[in-house]
Amino acid sequence: RSRGEASRQAVPDRRRVPPGAGVDPPMWLQGRRERDRPQHPAVFQSGDGALPEELIGTDSHSLTHPDDLGEMRRIGEELRKVPNKSITYQFRARAKDGSWKWIEAVATNLLDDPNVGAIVINFRDISGRKQTHDRLMESERRFRELFENINLAAMILDTKGRIEFINEYLLQLTGS
Repeated sequence: RSRGEASRQAVPDRRRVPPGAGVDPPMWLQGRRERDRPQHPAVFQSGDGALPEELIGTDSHSLTHPDDLGEMRRIGEELRKVPNKSITYQFRARAKDGSWKWIEAVATNLLDDPNVGAIVINFRDISGRKQTHDRLMESERRFRELFENINLAAMILDTKGRIEFINEYLLQLTGS
């Protein structure tokens, strides 16, 4: 066997493992050869996710949100420069139903590892976490806006009685 064949056999071809088959976390092996073209994490989504064979040969960037492409390319270039380097990043991926999912990825450059010869990327869907964070930020923004603009004297104290916030109305009343 050639060295390339041995390397391919040393690493399981997780691209063909269907969702829910016990592969956790799913992996994207981005190899040097054209036929090893990367595929997208949407392959591994349960429910509305695409099947691996539906995406084989697809340019993964076509499934990445346009606003995230520049950063994705920058990360890829940075990662290729340093063997064994790992980078954690977030991006939006198009699901089979056309919606956007937030994905967190950890990419590791194993191109120089003769048993792998790929950039290995582990993905997980963080859409729920992102939605919760966005709702919390919006709630805090609305609370702060209300607190700052209400015509009542108001302040926030910490557990030791130190002032954390005073609204403008209270400052006007006290002449501060």
